[in-house]
Amino acid sequence: MNKLLELIIGSEIDFEAIQLKHNDELINEYSSENNLYLIDKGIYKIYEYHKNGKISLIQYLESGDLIGELGLLGVESQKKVVLSNGESSVIKIKESDYIHVLKDDPNFLKYLSINLATKLLSRTHHFTEMQQYKLKPRLLRHIQRTHIDGVVDENFTYLSQYLATSYRHLMFTLKELIDEDIIEKVDKTYRIKSYEKLKIAIEKHEV
Repeated sequence: MNKLLELIIGSEIDFEAIQLKHNDELINEYSSENNLYLIDKGIYKIYEYHKNGKISLIQYLESGDLIGELGLLGVESQKKVVLSNGESSVIKIKESDYIHVLKDDPNFLKYLSINLATKLLSRTHHFTEMQQYKLKPRLLRHIQRTHIDGVVDENFTYLSQYLATSYRHLMFTLKELIDEDIIEKVDKTYRIKSYEKLKIAIEKHEV
């Protein structure tokens, strides 16, 4: 069991377990509450809405990660949009419980520090990968990590920005993966055709 979840269950916190389906919205830019969420299962996409009206896909978070901690710490005023990628679940902790129970708990503060450091390292690694590796190996790893029961359900405009490439180059690379029988396109949906070939291709590039 996750260490923070153990701490929450063993405390007086009145937490709430929330189940979400694919593309369900956990937080939007109009949310007024500052709650803390612990990802129990699944993957979440984090989007940032810019003042010029454009949207950026900035991060994927997984089991064990925290959502909303920057708002509680007072270092983030603008809410991010958080969507579930496939079926998922989170543990919701109200701001009042954070203030009265968790804020001064040394075990929680250690978990929070490790979580923030891990996120920072993950983002740094993401940016250095974009500089050092071609798109194809990065896309292969991304598909392996984020597919939903074999389906690659992405907005490819946002994904191209996240992977630091052009939309045209991304679509060309997806076509390469189709030609190599790694993925297939059924109607308008991309899905993994061969998990074995996907694994071999990833091992070949060793990102």
